[in-house]
Amino acid sequence: MESKVTILIPIHNGIKHTLKCIESILNSNYSNFEIVIIDDGSEDRSSEIIKSKYPEVTIIQGDGNLWWSGAMNKGLDYAFEKGTDYILLLNNDNIIKEDMISQLVLTAKNNANSIVCSKVYLLDDKERLFFAGGFSDYKKGGLYTEGCYELDSEKYNIFKKVEWCGGMGVLIPMTIAKDIGYFNNIDFPQYYGDADYFFRARQKGYSIVYNPRSICWNNREQTGIGLGEGKITFEIVKNILTSIKSNNNLKVNTKFYYKYFSKSEATKILLVRYGVFFARIIKRLLKYNLKFKSN
Repeated sequence: MESKVTILIPIHNGIKHTLKCIESILNSNYSNFEIVIIDDGSEDRSSEIIKSKYPEVTIIQGDGNLWWSGAMNKGLDYAFEKGTDYILLLNNDNIIKEDMISQLVLTAKNNANSIVCSKVYLLDDKERLFFAGGFSDYKKGGLYTEGCYELDSEKYNIFKKVEWCGGMGVLIPMTIAKDIGYFNNIDFPQYYGDADYFFRARQKGYSIVYNPRSICWNNREQTGIGLGEGKITFEIVKNILTSIKSNNNLKVNTKFYYKYFSKSEATKILLVRYGVFFARIIKRLLKYNLKFKSN
């Protein structure tokens, strides 16, 4: 009999993406799974629509303040109570290949004490990668993903150990999940919640392995806030440095890097990361200033 896989999908609105994600799961060649949606205060009738169309899907309600890590913790509570063999992390804008789950389970069974992550492509450019393994390097401003926005090639088809992965197409054996515990929704409610969890897993001696034959796709439009392409204002910069929705939240980045790296390494990482960030701002300001003068 197939091992049971409990699939955790946090949502906040985005019903069109969620329905496509569920449909891709139902088209899987793996049969013993349960889909658990954690609806954190959606205002587009997501829960109602999902329950009507897919009554077999379990829905857990949030209050709109869970964010990613809190929503995943709600899902873990459910999985711990009901029991399962594996927990699969997905985003609601992911589409999975029909054999993704079976590939993940097979890899987990062949690699004891390991979390398994997938190769992730861009949904709007299906030969271009979003994730092919997560590593860290101070020269790259800390955490980075191999292959991001690059066309796929043979070098990304190698099975390997990685340092971390995001929450897309990641299989965690229940024994490991119970040992690691919950996501840190206090310090890392949104960004770095996944990386923090996997760094903790490695500290406990578990491996994170990348299986390039396990595949899903991600919608890059569903991302956090950034500089964008328009005019830069003080409020935009302030929001990027302080918002939970920002990957460049200064407080969150500082907590993460000083937690898992030496003081000198963390300092170098932050200097590079924010040096590049402010260089982009200066470049944009100069561009718009010169454009204004030319007009």
